[in-house]
Amino acid sequence: MFGGNSTAFRCYRPPTTNSWSTFTPAQLPFQSGAGGALVADTFASCIYALRGGGTSEFWKYNIPLNSWLRLADIPAPVTAGGALASERRDNALFVYAIVGGQSSSVYRYGIHYGPQPQGIIQWYQVASLHTSGGVALQAGPGACLAATNDSIFCIPCDPDVYNATIAYSPVANDWYPSAYFSGVTPSPGCAMAGWYWVANGARRLRCLVGDESVHGGPDNHVRERWFGVGDYWRNYTSTGTNHQRMGASITWDPVGWSYAFFGNNSTAFKRSAYY
Repeated sequence: MFGGNSTAFRCYRPPTTNSWSTFTPAQLPFQSGAGGALVADTFASCIYALRGGGTSEFWKYNIPLNSWLRLADIPAPVTAGGALASERRDNALFVYAIVGGQSSSVYRYGIHYGPQPQGIIQWYQVASLHTSGGVALQAGPGACLAATNDSIFCIPCDPDVYNATIAYSPVANDWYPSAYFSGVTPSPGCAMAGWYWVANGARRLRCLVGDESVHGGPDNHVRERWFGVGDYWRNYTSTGTNHQRMGASITWDPVGWSYAFFGNNSTAFKRSAYY
């Protein structure tokens, strides 16, 4: 989906057809806005969506049925900086959300394992974004989430700690410091995606750094993190003349290709290998 109050919803079919197709008739039943976000549950063939644009709406798209269903609203309105990520534990799906707007709040949608009532699929609040010293971090424009097999990573794009990266442990319900960026400053247009290869346990994060011109830098940097291989953010091929702006996004497919578009009304859509 594309923001700007658009109801368009498209599907890309890689890599053989290399084309976008239009869903008919299941376009978005809402107009997506700033902070709108998608995350897929490939196990159950579903896509979850935050509408954004200052609303609290949360939706589920059933791929085989080509239909949308509105679910329980997230507890806070979603604006620029909203993001989603998901993970599976004990054969259950959990969707994580930040809502932008300089909020530190983090929400999880799924089975409630905490105090009563238990076993109910709902939204509930988990540990807020914070540094190792307990100082709150705010999710600003460009904030993003990504999941690997056992952690949720967040780049908050906090205006006071722009290069921070933190990681959430679902088991401990707490945030921990993660590798910081060096030489770049995550900025509006920042986007991140996680990849986990079950066969060998390989984990990757890939990040569009965003529009660093607001900090006197370029707007085409990409960074990648290979867990177990130095475990730090390293340079990756830049996006060249594809300038990263608000609305940029990146994701992986199951076999290791990453795909990105770049915001600011651009129609560019690019693919890159996992290595």
